[in-house]
Amino acid sequence: MKVEPKKGEEAEAERGPTGPRVPPGRYRARVVMGDVSIEESFDVVSNPAARIADSDLEAQNRMTRSAWKMQSATNRLLQTLDSLKAQIEDRKSAARSLGKTISETLDSDLKGVLEKIEALSGALAMPELKDRPAVGEAPRLYEKLSDLLASVGSVNAAPTEAQRRYFEELNRESLRLTGEVSSYLASLTELNAKLHAEELPVLLW
Repeated sequence: MKVEPKKGEEAEAERGPTGPRVPPGRYRARVVMGDVSIEESFDVVSNPAARIADSDLEAQNRMTRSAWKMQSATNRLLQTLDSLKAQIEDRKSAARSLGKTISETLDSDLKGVLEKIEALSGALAMPELKDRPAVGEAPRLYEKLSDLLASVGSVNAAPTEAQRRYFEELNRESLRLTGEVSSYLASLTELNAKLHAEELPVLLW
């Protein structure tokens, strides 16, 4: 049994896990159809043949939930960057439709933002190449988290010391990249001022 993704998380990415397995315990399921709602309580127990302590399963669950949340946060950052990229193209298209000529300064700034978006996105996840798979590309944060989730969840056991160290490494990387993206987004207020000055819609995120 796995944790149900929160509303909207299913659309964050087509790849990746749907949620970590729940630890042993008592749970309640609800089925809703129209005005009819049915609830039932049930117990999740570990396989006795696995001979694993509940504390080990709880440790596994804590790590997989944390890694899963990091991966969801990474997806949200990628969505934000993708949205900004689309908005910039829309602003350029809007200017052409209105017969406006974007100033060289603004045009240069927009190109710079697109380049930065590509760099930030490339640090968060492997690029999706249209003409060929990303063969030989080094894994990025998203793929590293996927590998960790697959490794930790492949057996009924507490995370190993190596897995715990790797998780802490990825957590630091996640915090660093989140800070970089947040800082860069904050710097875009100046660009929005230029867009506004040229009577073009500002960027939203």
